[in-house]
Amino acid sequence: MIQATGTHLFSVPLPLEEGELLGNPQVAWETYGEPSDGKAVVVLHDLSHSHRALGPVEDGAYQPSGWARALIGPGLALDPDSTPVVVPGLLGSPFGTTSPASLDPATGERWGLTLPPLTVLDMARGVSAMLRALGLKRVRALVGVGPVSYTHLRAAET
Repeated sequence: MIQATGTHLFSVPLPLEEGELLGNPQVAWETYGEPSDGKAVVVLHDLSHSHRALGPVEDGAYQPSGWARALIGPGLALDPDSTPVVVPGLLGSPFGTTSPASLDPATGERWGLTLPPLTVLDMARGVSAMLRALGLKRVRALVGVGPVSYTHLRAAET
């Protein structure tokens, strides 16, 4: 059911709310259905999940993928045949998006504790930039779970 998967690599540093610049961050994403401007629904994951909303079951107790199987799919609330869905990774998520576990492009070393602090606004800016890179200037709705729901409000502002 995955239509496409990819990573948006920023060509310039991202200005952060705390005043620092995040050098060439990246935001991983997956789409279900074919998103088009004004028609796609953006689903944001919780802090412990990944952009792989319908991803395979993981080995072990921790399940960062596949968390939206009851939400996205044929006959479900978000049916990709009629409502295209975009699931971006959030900055700070260690599943293909810039996080302490990813490499700093300037040094080639893991960001670790040197990663600048990321705020909800920074996450929203990352999502907005990734959506624009996919050609989406408007979306039909923003849907989220847990604390990231506040990210929706900030993303609507950016």
